Amino acid sequence: MAALLTLVASALLSGFAGVVFASSVGSGSPTAGTPYLLAAYAAAFVGATQLRAGRFNAWGTVLAVLLLGTGITGLGLATSAQWAASLFTGSVLIVALVLTGGRVALPAVLRRRTGTRPAETTIEEVRR
Repeated sequence: MAALLTLVASALLSGFAGVVFASSVGSGSPTAGTPYLLAAYAAAFVGATQLRAGRFNAWGTVLAVLLLGTGITGLGLATSAQWAASLFTGSVLIVALVLTGGRVALPAVLRRRTGTRPAETTIEEVRR
């Protein structure tokens, strides 16, 4: 039931955001939101690298939005080229995912080197 309510709340907020966006643009074009896709994906995936590596979470996404927003605003204030904001967003996304991939994979590599393995449970042990 909680998942259903979460999806309904997400749909309502998305619908409201769409109405606000259409009113600010002044028209309804299917390609009007395309420039916002990279920033949205980057915020979600960089947010998954912040607090709990590899898991999407709301507070990590808030931190990612603040990080990306501060960088993009700084580039705008520095009168950089128009493409610099996309380059910054993509670079932050790649660096965060590479660092998190190493942070997630490192314990497994260390376990293999020391020869210790996590406890493996068989079906018979679970049934007991």
